[in-house]
Amino acid sequence: MGTPAIGVNTDGRLEVFALFGDGTIRCAWQNVAGNDNDWSAWHSLGVPESP
Repeated sequence: MGTPAIGVNTDGRLEVFALFGDGTIRCAWQNVAGNDNDWSAWHSLGVPESP
């Protein structure tokens, strides 16, 4: 997995994005803001297109 990038949604939940070894970008997010133990599963955003 590549170095993750972290963002904050408008409702305060953290969202993490990472490049996986198969070339897909995936994300996961907190289900409840501030609850570090309740995260979604990883969701694939697909493979980035080449420029």
